[in-house]
Formats: sequence, structure tokens, C-alpha cells
Amino acid sequence: VDGRLALGAVIPYGRVEVDAQASASTPGGLALGVSKSDGVTDFGDPALAASIGWKRRDGDLFRAWSLYTSLFIPVGSYELGRIANIGANRWGLDLGTAFTMGNFKRGREFSGVLGVTFNGENADTDYRSGTDLHLELTYKQHLPMGLSAGLVGYYYQQLTADSGSNLLGDFKGRVA
Repeated sequence: VDGRLALGAVIPYGRVEVDAQASASTPGGLALGVSKSDGVTDFGDPALAASIGWKRRDGDLFRAWSLYTSLFIPVGSYELGRIANIGANRWGLDLGTAFTMGNFKRGREFSGVLGVTFNGENADTDYRSGTDLHLELTYKQHLPMGLSAGLVGYYYQQLTADSGSNLLGDFKGRVA
């Protein structure tokens, strides 16, 4: 089974808007509040990607799998002190694998991606986000006219804590 090489690049462009509000009351009943808004339209951090993939078809059964890597380059719009930033101002490297299993006769598909992202340090803030693991899964039934219905799942687990200045504790993200 021969592998196929794919190379790619992404140069993101978009808009980020942030509106934040906080309020509290003193024991005497005095209400205190603060709000801040920010927005930016610009380029984000570009990414370079490479993958090698294989596929196999046996009658109505289809299998495909790949290994991939993405490199995130910190040259996008970032400004220290701005709360709306499109760029992360840090290097990142994502390594992973992806697969798809399908049955053309029944129109069913099961796909997934498992990856690990290594994050560099933002030199302007002396802050490094931890290494994370991410898993995406999809099970769907293909329908007529290009439609499909199914289930999609996502799991994210930060494997190592953030590090750097201004930490109030061991920050580790998790989402399911």
C-alpha cells in the first residue's frame, strides 16, 4: 500500500471581538463594576502542514488513515495588553493521526483524529501554555442529496500545566 504525501499552508484572516464585564457588591451594598471591549481585524498565525496517508477499498468497505503534523508560526497580529488578539505570539507543533472507516453500500462512516499539541512560550508575556491532547470522533449516516446525520464528539485534555508569570495555580484545561 503506497502512501500519499500532502503539503499545505493556511494564512488565517478574520475578526476577533471581546466584550468583558465584571461586577461585585461591597458588604455595604455599594455596586462596583468594570467593563472592557476590544476588537481587531487582521491576519492570524500561519500554519504549515504535512501528512502522509494510505487508503484501501475492498468492495463496499473503505479504510483510510494518515499521520500529520502542523507547525504554527508566531507572526500573526498580536499586541501585548490587547485583549483581542488573532495571533498567539508563540510557536506550536501539532502531531497526530487520523482515520476513516466507511461502508459505501450502507452509507455509514466512522472517522476520528487523535493529536498532541506542543505549545511554545509567548516571549512578551513569559507564559507557556501546556501540552495538550485532543480527540475528535464522528459517526454518521450519509443521506440523499449530500446530507448526513450522526454524532460528533470532542475531547481535549491538557497534559501539562501552563507555566510562566502571573499564575494563580496549576492551569490545565479539559473539555468534553
